[in-house]
Amino acid sequence: GMYWNGLADQLGFSVGGLRALLLRETGTEGIEIIADGSLELTEQLFDETGNNGNEGNVLTATSTGTVWSEPVIFAMGKLTGATDVNVKGATISGGATAGNYIVEFDIARPDSDYIIQLTIAGENIIYVVNQTNTEFEIGLRTSSGAIVSPVPNWFFTVSDF
Repeated sequence: GMYWNGLADQLGFSVGGLRALLLRETGTEGIEIIADGSLELTEQLFDETGNNGNEGNVLTATSTGTVWSEPVIFAMGKLTGATDVNVKGATISGGATAGNYIVEFDIARPDSDYIIQLTIAGENIIYVVNQTNTEFEIGLRTSSGAIVSPVPNWFFTVSDF
């Protein structure tokens, strides 16, 4: 049922004798909505300016409220050669040069100023050959500079500010 506990500026709802939802106005936090339990939305979620964001965006707290933004990490993967073991946000293909691979983003970046973190198993070398707003190319070599064969697992994480 609906209840009011006698305090000013508070309204609550209960289910099965337990508080489910509390609406209150406080001097420091403004209006608060406190949900005790899971929340299911059947419509869109909007930020404070009425923006519903884009697919893949996350709602982020700011000093003045909330705003939709891209996640900081927008692509990552674990691969063996061009074989996807687990990749998110990109597609992998072989490069024009043996031992090179292209990581093409599912959604193009606004510019090519993003951060690529690379790791390769064993005593091998992984490096960035080229970087654009739609893809980057990496090279895999042994510590002596030869093409790695067989190709060990390699990993990438791409983030942006």
